[in-house]
Amino acid sequence: MELVFNKDEFGRMVSFDGRVLEIFPEGKESYRYHIRQITSIQLGPPDKHGKQDLTFKVRWGEYDLQVAPDQVGAAQELVAAVQQAILTPR
Repeated sequence: MELVFNKDEFGRMVSFDGRVLEIFPEGKESYRYHIRQITSIQLGPPDKHGKQDLTFKVRWGEYDLQVAPDQVGAAQELVAAVQQAILTPR
């Protein structure tokens, strides 16, 4: 399974294949996080423009992405899939 939501306002795209969460910044190398490195993921409340922060934490820090209102559904699917993968023993 692969979930991808379109670029956020900074040109980043996110992909999750069930094991690896990958961030593709525009014009830069991608970042890869194995599910065992991710400790949590959540979608914050909407701001006054309807944008929501997607935050995931890894053992050494955290990463934030801003999700446009038209991409919230895809981001919710991504959060649910990553949360399920975190809970699944490997």
